[in-house]
Amino acid sequence: MDENRSHPVRCQHIQTEELFSIEVPSPRRLNWRKVFFELHGWLGLNLGLILFVVCLSGTFATLSDEMDALIDPARSIDTHTGNKSEYDWTAMTLNLESSFPDGVVQTIYAPGASGRPSDLGRTTALAFVAVPSGETRKVSVDPYTGEVLGHTGFFNTERFFRTFHRRLFDGGRGILIVTLTSFFLLASAITGFAFYGGWLRQLRTLKLFGTRRRRWSDLHKVAGIWGLPFTLIIAITGVYYFVEVSYQRMDAYEQLLSPPMAQVDISGLAEFGPQPELLTPNRYIQLARETFPQLDIRTLRMSHSPSQAVYVDGRGGDPFTRDRADKIHLHPLTGEIIDVQKSSDLGLVPYMTEAVDPIHFGYFGGLTTQLIWFILGLLLSFSILSGMYVWVVRSLAARTRPSSLLRGAPVSVAVTITYLALAGFSTANGIRAYSSPVNEPIRIGSVEVGPWSARVDCSVPCRPAEGARVTARFLGSGLPNYERAEFVTEQGSVLRLTGPAWKPRTELEFTPGEKSVLRVTDRTGHVYQAAFTPNIERVDLGEPAMWPDTAQGVWWIVIGFGILMVGSIVVWLSMILRVARERS
Repeated sequence: MDENRSHPVRCQHIQTEELFSIEVPSPRRLNWRKVFFELHGWLGLNLGLILFVVCLSGTFATLSDEMDALIDPARSIDTHTGNKSEYDWTAMTLNLESSFPDGVVQTIYAPGASGRPSDLGRTTALAFVAVPSGETRKVSVDPYTGEVLGHTGFFNTERFFRTFHRRLFDGGRGILIVTLTSFFLLASAITGFAFYGGWLRQLRTLKLFGTRRRRWSDLHKVAGIWGLPFTLIIAITGVYYFVEVSYQRMDAYEQLLSPPMAQVDISGLAEFGPQPELLTPNRYIQLARETFPQLDIRTLRMSHSPSQAVYVDGRGGDPFTRDRADKIHLHPLTGEIIDVQKSSDLGLVPYMTEAVDPIHFGYFGGLTTQLIWFILGLLLSFSILSGMYVWVVRSLAARTRPSSLLRGAPVSVAVTITYLALAGFSTANGIRAYSSPVNEPIRIGSVEVGPWSARVDCSVPCRPAEGARVTARFLGSGLPNYERAEFVTEQGSVLRLTGPAWKPRTELEFTPGEKSVLRVTDRTGHVYQAAFTPNIERVDLGEPAMWPDTAQGVWWIVIGFGILMVGSIVVWLSMILRVARERS
């Protein structure tokens, strides 16, 4: 009886649940491959042109110094044994000082130094010499005999491609744009790899006899997949450049470097007298080798002040770091080893800072890796253009309406082309800024101050009422050994001179014919001073050259690069316009 009564109740309960039940649709799963697909296309269509320009210029930058060595006859020598222990650093220094008696030999780079042409036994050493006109000359020197073979201005193929690739000759704004493209390149590489399925099969899918779109699509996929490791290397190192630029803007770049090396203890310099002689460059090199036998010495920077250490660097066994990661400081007057830094002792962040440049430009393995980087760079650059073409064709071929990816793309392309056109003008002006000054400083006085003799020069144009650059040129052999040098005007203004000890300078306002004083404080604290009357003779100013003094072949390379870059963009645009007309 009870069981019979329970059945209707149960049935009623079931019917009530069914009556009020609501069917909730299951949420649609997000198609990440499609998202990556769309993002990859958007990045290419909107940012591809600036990526192409940056990547193409970086590709040529990898071999830019080798190009200079090929087009400038002064950069090559007769074949030698290649024994680096036979480099005569003393002969190089003496001949440079003889060829540029009023210049400052800043640095001497041996063949094969970081970013310099690989040493194949026929490459010269390269020295940077600051001349009185204010220009830095690049001087080719035979590393075995010290013979000066020729010199040019600072502008050459290497300087053009390095500056264009780094900043598009557009100052801080150009640096920001170029470093930001590293993020775009990284995102493009990751999204492209993420949505391609069966990427191993894509390695050999290139079909040269299909439709035009299929050929370009296969070329883009194969180039992108084969070059993926290279693209990631370039993008990640580029992101690190962005970090460096950010730290520089915050005046915190030292945080990315190793701790500063020890310098000369100035408390003991008084015992060496007013103008002590330096050791020979070969002696510094010998002492450095004895201290760090594994160091393959590439760079010598002589001391320009008794308080400044002699600097020696090279390769200490790690090919992935700059030469400056392994370096030695020596006392300029005794040759004593002050400090040694080895790349193996660097922390993670300083090591990354020293490794980013050799990896980004491919010179960690010499000419072999540079050639590989050059080929892969060309592949990457033109795969960007081919990818943009494929995406435009794909978007225009949509059955109903053009793809949303095209929205804003014409504006982005127009803005990019406009900016590149403006960058072309800034590039021309930037190149002209390297033109060689033609006017030497003029002598405005001479003075005997204590144990020193000095000649006072004024850089041309010399406008004393507006503030002229005045230099005290200490004469005689040896390195002037003093604590401080100052100019004192008749009005009582005191201006400290800075720079090399034998040639310090300052900006000085003075009146010709009025007495001025050169005041020098020696290492014991004793003050010497002597008055002189600055006189300015009338000087016929020469007109500076319109363009830099450089090897003739540099201009052919620069023009050829411009034609290749602009021509590639023009051909790409013409292909896009032809497809658009066909689709319309």
